[in-house]
Amino acid sequence: MKKTSTTFKVILALLFACFNLAAMAQTPTDGDYRSAVASGNWGNAATWQVRTAGNWAAAVSAPTSANNVYIQTGHVITVNVATADARDLHANTTGNLIIGANTLTVSGKLRAYTGTAVTTAGADGTFYSGQTSSTSPGANSITSTGAGKLSVIGNSRTLFNTGEWGATTTGFAMEINLTAGQSVLCQQSSKAASWNVISGTLNAAATTVSADNGTTGGDITIAAGATISSDRTGAQWVFQRTGTTVGATLTVNGTLRLGGTNPTIAMATIILNGTVNLARAGAQSINVTIPSGAATMNTFNNLVLSGSGVKTLATTGITVNGKMTLQDATFSVATFSITYGASATLEYSGAALQTANT
Repeated sequence: MKKTSTTFKVILALLFACFNLAAMAQTPTDGDYRSAVASGNWGNAATWQVRTAGNWAAAVSAPTSANNVYIQTGHVITVNVATADARDLHANTTGNLIIGANTLTVSGKLRAYTGTAVTTAGADGTFYSGQTSSTSPGANSITSTGAGKLSVIGNSRTLFNTGEWGATTTGFAMEINLTAGQSVLCQQSSKAASWNVISGTLNAAATTVSADNGTTGGDITIAAGATISSDRTGAQWVFQRTGTTVGATLTVNGTLRLGGTNPTIAMATIILNGTVNLARAGAQSINVTIPSGAATMNTFNNLVLSGSGVKTLATTGITVNGKMTLQDATFSVATFSITYGASATLEYSGAALQTANT
């Protein structure tokens, strides 16, 4: 009987531990860093506490790319080195991480959260269990100026988990600079002052990418060799400033893949030097309804129509200056004209062309 009772207690203890672990916002991890002062510099060890063997103690060095970093509520942390590094970055909605004109690299995820600051040395206490993920990062949760930026580096992963970031005003420049061939997934619509995809793929999936510097719309740039992929559709705009206003300039030097039924680009200026791929497996149209102040996507360099179904672009004419590629799709041009540039080419691959006016 005693053995059974002891076994039962052990099982209960294990279940209780598992329940507590599941209830915690994040998994307690040795090597985690948390801000420990109301105001401090990133490069100063005195700014931080680090978790070792389940206990928190004063750090002896600044965080590196191997460490998850928590900027706690009410704390103002300034990046005072040219390049700072973190794995996962957890930004409290009332904290402030000032990147300034420097660079902060993140090789994990980005998360906003609420919770009371905990700076008492020793065991975890309520540090992890007292956190709640948030879709409303504060206006000053992360800020940068000039050439300053948050640079997302490394290999494929989820950058924004559902419920862990959001499209509230955030004043920092976002750069996606992944290892070649890698991608990051956004499960949550997100906002930054500007977006610059240098390498790899930003997979926005069914979420919106917002560019808003707090005063005007921000820019979105896709460099040569890089990709933004989106399946956003209709009134749920692919790119925007806010839900009712347009961003500034979209520049595509790489590839913009659009998989939504009716993807809408809400940007004031659109420069298409690279490739636009309408990739939905089914009927698809683009820019049929243009938000007020947004430009029409009607002048392309390379245009790829892939997947099945009829592709319809707009109610006015389009220009293709590079290559138009039809891959297993039907292209409907019954109500508008196509103008080909002097060196433009047309390539078919299992495709059909419906035309009454070309």
